[in-house]
Amino acid sequence: MSNRPNYEKSAVITFTHAEQHVALDMLEGLRFHLLHMRYAEVGADWNTTDKPRCDGSHYIHFACKGEAHIQWAGGSLSLKRGQACYLPPNVPVQAFTPGHYAHFFLTFRCAWHSLSDIFWDWPTPLALGNWNADKFTDIWHHTPLEISELWRIHIMVQRMFAEHFEQLEHVIRRANSLHLRFSRMFALLAGTPHAGLRVAELANAQCMTENAFSRLFREHFGTNPKDYLNQRLNQEACQLLLGSDVPIKQISNKLGFSDEYYFNRFFHRLNNISPARYRRQFLMK
Repeated sequence: MSNRPNYEKSAVITFTHAEQHVALDMLEGLRFHLLHMRYAEVGADWNTTDKPRCDGSHYIHFACKGEAHIQWAGGSLSLKRGQACYLPPNVPVQAFTPGHYAHFFLTFRCAWHSLSDIFWDWPTPLALGNWNADKFTDIWHHTPLEISELWRIHIMVQRMFAEHFEQLEHVIRRANSLHLRFSRMFALLAGTPHAGLRVAELANAQCMTENAFSRLFREHFGTNPKDYLNQRLNQEACQLLLGSDVPIKQISNKLGFSDEYYFNRFFHRLNNISPARYRRQFLMK
């Protein structure tokens, strides 16, 4: 006699693709890209003083030892062993530890089809719940990580956002709407950002005048197109600085700056720090 359950009598359909194809298609386009992960043990020298920390990268802190406190305009959170938090780009934060603090910090990006970063304007840090520090701390110290372990981290990040980011559906649906409305613009923006790209080129791609395009862009993005281009360029600069030892001059050339001097000015204006110092401070995050 077969022990297989009689699904014809017991099964209750939760959803079908036909019923929820729009939502499922949105998930199909969602991509979390893991960029780099480092381990750091820090003390009082890690604490911010006058200038808050603010750059173009997305971070997840996985606290391993000690305690840290993160403050920003309108809120704060504390991190102890086994807890995690998300620090979005371009949000100034003050960071403190009362003694010794050790953590892994992961940089990542979340894309949706041609929209390379759906969290680019998220305004506040976010507590992401707990992770198994006892299980993973030793494993993550062994490099390079095996594919299975990278996959585990990838799934962990997705689970944390699914469980603790209450606005995730809103963010994904917004990305879908922007992708549909500005599809020609995003096609032009595909690939590495370039300092020489002008707003007029984006408007032309959308078959609009520059003034009309700028008004529509601000209405949907909440910022002007020039600032948006600068943010994308800054994120790429941060990724190149943190993820490689390529000389800064080569990074400047890759991003389309006329020379290293203008790249340094651009980077310092957006991050309050020079590219060289930013790269050095990465080990002290």
